[in-house]
Amino acid sequence: MSGIRENLKLAKQAQVREEVLKSAAKLFAERGYRAVTVGDIAQDLGFTKSAIYYYFPNKEEILWAITEESYDVYIQLAAETLKKNLPPDEALAAIVHSHAMQVMTRREWTAIFFKDQMEISEKRQKLVRQRQREYAGMIEKVYRAGVEAKLFRDLPIPVVVNSIYGQCNWLYVWYRETGRISPDAVANYQVEILMSGFKA
Repeated sequence: MSGIRENLKLAKQAQVREEVLKSAAKLFAERGYRAVTVGDIAQDLGFTKSAIYYYFPNKEEILWAITEESYDVYIQLAAETLKKNLPPDEALAAIVHSHAMQVMTRREWTAIFFKDQMEISEKRQKLVRQRQREYAGMIEKVYRAGVEAKLFRDLPIPVVVNSIYGQCNWLYVWYRETGRISPDAVANYQVEILMSGFKA
């Protein structure tokens, strides 16, 4: 029984932690990181400040958790695609689709990355750059395999990767959930537009 209680406690803690990150992401995206206090996050959730501090010692730790978790998701999704050993064109399409979906379904998180990344320490910014290279390396691997298979044109890799980033990431600016086109349909259009340019 003690093991069950401990598991339930951990699950509850993980749920509350995620609620804190979701609230913080919303407030940071709306007002900017510097304008938001831990008290604002607590008030938004109906918590006390001490409840927030139980999970995060300060505001920067919340921002870092949002940044780190964002990259974890992108890398995990790309890794899952690579494990399937799909043909390069299908693998790249899957990565582009999942990237676009993440931007749209977590629009605030993407906004924070572009607006507030400089608020984290230089040491952590180096870690972000490492994760960026890791994720880019996954895309590069798929694209190079596609070039070798004569599925893709032999274009400069930095141009390819940054074109994918640019087209997908910009969704956080213009995509709205209230629009007539579903996120999945928009992601499919992103794939179609990008892939038609890559096809040999």
